[in-house]
Amino acid sequence: MRGQVSLIDVLIFAFAITGALAVSIHFADSSSRAQVVATESQYAESMLLTTMSWTNESIGSWPNSLNMTLADALNVYFCNASISRSDMETAIGHVLNATVKPGYNYIFFASYTNQLWVWNAQADVCAKYISLVTFDFTPACNYSISYNPPTLGIWPAWKKLPPAAAC
Repeated sequence: MRGQVSLIDVLIFAFAITGALAVSIHFADSSSRAQVVATESQYAESMLLTTMSWTNESIGSWPNSLNMTLADALNVYFCNASISRSDMETAIGHVLNATVKPGYNYIFFASYTNQLWVWNAQADVCAKYISLVTFDFTPACNYSISYNPPTLGIWPAWKKLPPAAAC
């Protein structure tokens, strides 16, 4: 019979349409995931820059009479330890808590002779699941191979991350 469509023709057509939709959804999903990663990275970079350029009358309980930025204070902390670790962590936490958008988690790390760790929700995360950005910072004093510049990771709170040991 001419002009009639068989059931096999309809099934082949339906499978072709389904396959085309699946392929387009896969590429669209990959593209949107890449966009999300790029956006998170840019956001983390802007938050780290904001944090390191922040100034206040005090850094924790340490009076900031010279109106130093947090990057300047970090230099003082690393080089002569006249600012305490708790004062630095308090100040960094204050800035991040005040500036990071609600619904985002963060973790901040810097290390030279002393380590600084600041986070709002999860202290131990597998870093490969988040965008990490590093502040271009070199202490004024001599530093060894153990130096780690200020690094910030930010991720949406809905993203439950495995701990570092599970990487």
